[in-house]
Formats: sequence, C-alpha cells, structure tokens
Amino acid sequence: MYKILDNLATHGIAYNNNTHYISKKRVSEEEELLTFYEATDDDGKKWLIIDARILSDYELNDLQDYLALIDTSSRLLDQDHSILICCGAGISRSNAIALGVLIKHFKMEFYAALELIQRKVPICNIDPLHIMALKKIFNVS
Repeated sequence: MYKILDNLATHGIAYNNNTHYISKKRVSEEEELLTFYEATDDDGKKWLIIDARILSDYELNDLQDYLALIDTSSRLLDQDHSILICCGAGISRSNAIALGVLIKHFKMEFYAALELIQRKVPICNIDPLHIMALKKIFNVS
C-alpha cells in the first residue's frame, strides 16, 4: 500500500497480500446502499476499497467509468472514509483514479497532483491512455 495522503492510498490487489481484507462494509449514499470491501493496514487503520479494475490499460475506456470511480471516491472522502484505490498491480489504473481524486476532490492542479503521486508511489507508471482520458475530463492541454 502506498499512502498518497492520510486518507488516500493505492495498492495492487493481485500481487501483494500485505493488506488484510477483513470484511464488507455497508455505506449509505443518499437512498442507495452500497457495499465496499474494507481493508486494514499494518497500523490498524481501516480503508474502503475502490476497485479500479473495471478500467483497461490496453484500450480506450469510457470517460464515464473514470468519473464514476472518481465521484464515488470523492463522496466517500466527504463522509470521512479513508479510501484505498486498487487495481491488479497498483501501477497504473489505481494511480490514474487517485490522480482524478486529487484534482476533483482536493482541488489540485493536474501536474502537481501527478508529481505528488509519482513521488509517493515509486512503482507508479500511469498508462498514457489514462493520462489522455483524465486530461480530457479535466480540460488539461
């Protein structure tokens, strides 16, 4: 697990079992009740998992899929949850969504947010297709 902020982290689900997946947590969102997996880190802190594996690293993704993951993450942060954005290896997709969360929720500038992730997540290598999609979503040239 790589902590980008105190309440935002990324992780690779498929290749690393240092995070203990302990339970499902029900979270009320408006009139909808969503279920998230909850993880506990080595310090005992609980994190709600956002699964970014719906995105592909090898082809264009629907911009709505990015927005759904970013918006869900932002709503959970608004409810004082800590979120752990996961993909297979924790290299590209999870960091792409974290980038979107930093821009949308934390009001960071695109390149400052990207630099923060690259500094905090040494394995970060966001696929250029994700960068292109996020630039389109956030009107970055």
